[in-house]
Amino acid sequence: MSLPLPLSTPTHKTKNHKLKNSHTHAQACVICKVKKKQKRKDGHCIFSACACILKIAVWISIYCLRYRLKGWICRYRFLLRFRWKYVVGIIAFVIGILVTIVEPPVKLLGYFLTVTGLVLGLILLVTDTVKLSQRKDSFYEIKVKSKVLRSLRMSDNYIDYQFIDFNGNRALYSSDVNLLITSTPLEFLMEKDKFKLNLTAMEIAPFAIQKAFKVGGILFNDPKVRMKSDLTVKAIKSKQKIALQRTDYFSGICTNELTCREVWTKKDRVQKYDGLSFMSSNGIILDLQQSHCSNHAGTNVLAFTKDGYMVVTIQSGETMQSPDLYAPSGSGSADFKDFEQNPETFVVSAMERELMEECGLVNDVKRTNNRIVHTHLIGFARNLNRGGKPEFFGVAYIDAPFQSLKVTRKEVMFVSDITEIRIDRSQIEELGKNLKNFRKKKRNLMSFDLYLNLVFLEDYLESCPSLFVDLISAPEN
Repeated sequence: MSLPLPLSTPTHKTKNHKLKNSHTHAQACVICKVKKKQKRKDGHCIFSACACILKIAVWISIYCLRYRLKGWICRYRFLLRFRWKYVVGIIAFVIGILVTIVEPPVKLLGYFLTVTGLVLGLILLVTDTVKLSQRKDSFYEIKVKSKVLRSLRMSDNYIDYQFIDFNGNRALYSSDVNLLITSTPLEFLMEKDKFKLNLTAMEIAPFAIQKAFKVGGILFNDPKVRMKSDLTVKAIKSKQKIALQRTDYFSGICTNELTCREVWTKKDRVQKYDGLSFMSSNGIILDLQQSHCSNHAGTNVLAFTKDGYMVVTIQSGETMQSPDLYAPSGSGSADFKDFEQNPETFVVSAMERELMEECGLVNDVKRTNNRIVHTHLIGFARNLNRGGKPEFFGVAYIDAPFQSLKVTRKEVMFVSDITEIRIDRSQIEELGKNLKNFRKKKRNLMSFDLYLNLVFLEDYLESCPSLFVDLISAPEN
C-alpha cells in the first residue's frame, strides 16, 4: 500500500511548468516588441508616403497657381493693349521719377507727374477692368452644328486639295502637296507688319478669351507665326516664298476658335458674329492670304523610339484642344522664336521642340549636347473646324529608349501621360497595316490631329519607304 505524497512537497512537473511559463512569457515580450517596431516602421513608411504625396500635390498646386496667374496677366495685357492712355500714364510716371532727382522747384513738378501718372493708371485700370467684365458678360454664343462646314466649297486656288472627315471634324489636304514637301525645301518670308484683329474680333475679344479660359483653364499668349499665303502645288514648284506674319495665341482664340460659334448680344439680341465670316465668304473657304483669322501654324509629329515603340501622348483635361484624348508624340504651334532661331527650317524646329518638351527630352539634349531627335516633314492640312488653321505634320526618330521619356513638372498641366505602341518597323507593309489597325481600333479615343498624322504617315510609307527606313536607321549624331 503506497502512501500519498505530502502536499507541501513540490514536484518536478511544477518546476518545469514554471520554467516553461517564464520562457513563453519572454518569447511573448520579444514578439510584442518586434510587432511594436514593425508598427512604428509601417507607420513611418505610411507617413513618408503621405508626406511624399502631399509634397507632389503642393508642387502641382504651386505650378497650377503659377501658370494660372501667368495666364491671367497675359489675358489682361492682351485685352488692354489697345488703350493709348496707358502709354501716356506710364510716360508721365517715368518722367516724374526722373525729374525728382533734380533740385527744387523742378523736383516738385516730378512729384506731381509721378503721382498723376500713378493715379491716372490706377483709375484707367479699374474702369477698364469693369468695362471688360461688362463686355464679356454682355454676349452669349450659339454653337452651330459642324455640318455647316460641309456646305462650304474650296476656292479655285485649292484645285489640288480634297476634304477629309473624322468624328465631326473636317480638313483640307492634298496628296500632291504632301509628296512635294517631303523632298522640296520650303522657303519663307516674314513680313514686317503684325496681324491685327478686325473691329468685330476686337469687340467680342473679352467674351472669347473668357470662354476659352473656362474651357481650357491654363492659356498663355505666346508670340506665334501666322501663315499669310497658301501652300499649293503651283507655289511649291515655282519656289514661291510663303508669306508669314507675327501673331499671338489669343488672336487665334478670337478668330480661329470662334468657328461655328455665333455670338449675340444679350440685351438687344443682335448677332455680332455668324461663326463663319472670318474664314469664309459666300459659301467659299477663304484662302490664307484673304482670311481674317490669326492662322498661326500648328505642328504635329509622331515619333518612334530607339527600341521600336511609337510614342503617343494623352492630353491633360486642362488643355483647350483635345482634352483627355490620344494625341501625336508632340503637338502644338510654331513660336515666333522658332522662326528667329531657324528661319529656313522653323517648322521642323518647332516640331522637335514640342516633342522634346512633351516627352521630357530637353534636359537630356542639354546634358549630352547631342541631337537625339531627327524629323521628316510629311504632310500639311487646314483644319476647317478651327477656321482653316494651317497644320504641319511630321515623323521623327528618337535616338533613345522609351523608358527615358517622361512627363516633366512643366508639362504635367498639358500632358497627362505618355504611352507606347509596340510596332514592328522592319517590315514597311506590316507597319502600314498596324497603323491602320490602331487608327480603327482607337478611333473614338484619338484627336483629329493624331488621325491626320496617322493618315499622312501611312501615305508616306507607301510613297517614300526608303526615306522612312533612312530616318529610323539610328542616324549618327
